[in-house]
Amino acid sequence: MKKHIPPPNHKKEFGTFLKQLLTKHHLKQKDIAEMAGCGKAFISQICSGLSPTPPELFNQTYSCLKECGASAEDLNEYVKLYTATKTNIELQSDITQSDPLKKIIIENLDRLNDDSLAKLIRYQEELVKTQ
Repeated sequence: MKKHIPPPNHKKEFGTFLKQLLTKHHLKQKDIAEMAGCGKAFISQICSGLSPTPPELFNQTYSCLKECGASAEDLNEYVKLYTATKTNIELQSDITQSDPLKKIIIENLDRLNDDSLAKLIRYQEELVKTQ
């Protein structure tokens, strides 16, 4: 009999990574909440994996992290994990072989301005709705 493996909890993974980024940049949940214009309790729920992250809040937290000096690698991972929460798909360790377009997008995320990033996220959300 095969052992049941539960599906990954992408909201939890995203929240955990956000907590790691906050710690890395000496920020508190209260700080990012103020910068993003939302309540600390909501950031706490996101960091705990209890609440989904709305696109507007993702864009605001992304901008805040970028302003605080987050590396392109960290920002790329932040986007990748956020995308996983929206698409509800398993992340693949070898993106190059699974989808070359994803690889190109992820490698160039740090070159996108905030408006382009928001458009990319909205486009992906529309694709998910049609599937």
